[in-house]
Amino acid sequence: MSCRVHEAGTDAQRGSAAEMHLVRMRKVPCAIAYAPYDFGRYTACQIAGALPRSQLMSSSQDISAHAAPVRISGRSVTLAHLMLWMFATCLVLAQNRWYLAAGENLDARDYWYHNLHALLYSPLQGAGLAAFLLCLCRRFGGGPAFPAEPGHWLLVISGANQAFAAGLEYMEVWVGPQEVFEQMPAWFHHSRHLASVGLQVGLAIAAAACFRRSRMWRTAFLVMILNPLAGLLHSSLFIAFNSGQWILNELAWSIGFRVLYSLPAAFALAAAIGDWRHSRQRDFLHWAGIGVLIVLALIEWPVFVLWRYMFR
Repeated sequence: MSCRVHEAGTDAQRGSAAEMHLVRMRKVPCAIAYAPYDFGRYTACQIAGALPRSQLMSSSQDISAHAAPVRISGRSVTLAHLMLWMFATCLVLAQNRWYLAAGENLDARDYWYHNLHALLYSPLQGAGLAAFLLCLCRRFGGGPAFPAEPGHWLLVISGANQAFAAGLEYMEVWVGPQEVFEQMPAWFHHSRHLASVGLQVGLAIAAAACFRRSRMWRTAFLVMILNPLAGLLHSSLFIAFNSGQWILNELAWSIGFRVLYSLPAAFALAAAIGDWRHSRQRDFLHWAGIGVLIVLALIEWPVFVLWRYMFR
């Protein structure tokens, strides 16, 4: 069973190739990561932000002549949003269970840790995946622009990384058994990592460009590229040097990755405080994106300590 990449809003890939190698040998879940319907016509339209317009009726011809269409505010959370979030969370949980069922030589401790990990992260990752699906729906189905605010971008970036990581896992199954996958050429594995890093860096730069006039938000998105680039650097060093070298110390890299992973949450919190002080109007999904990013950064540390205690 390939090493489980533990995302935190995936999101971001954080981790150590050394740890991935060690845990692959033990066949246990890995806590290091590089940082893993149709609702009906009315609901689909609501998700796309294109609810049918209803003309106000009045017996007076003067009033009806000037009647304006009624629209549901794009800044409010609807039942469709909640349904989409629950649907995306179910997808994340199903994918986690599928991955766990494909595992080999897992004991009760492994199952306990994996179930706790899924319980903590699935709702948060589901929020990002729901935002990514909403972005696709708005892009191809019409409706108000999404993502349009910084918090929207935080969710979409997390969801895109989650979807990409799940796609890579399913590709492993398509390639064949684990033995076949491990015998693939080195360039194949490197290209997967480069594609993941390119996706994260590209989305972060695109978001920073959208909010280039806001220094704090621009900085918050730009620091998001440090963690995947650090993962790329670590992989290159791991290939160039022996894993026992001091430059590849597992604990030091693990802590460093998590510091870099937490930086965007700190800058996003500072930017949100600045928006609040300047009375800038933001919608609920914006604040939800900030909240998800902060919670992911906070729970990453105790989960990492637990993983060290159980598997090291």
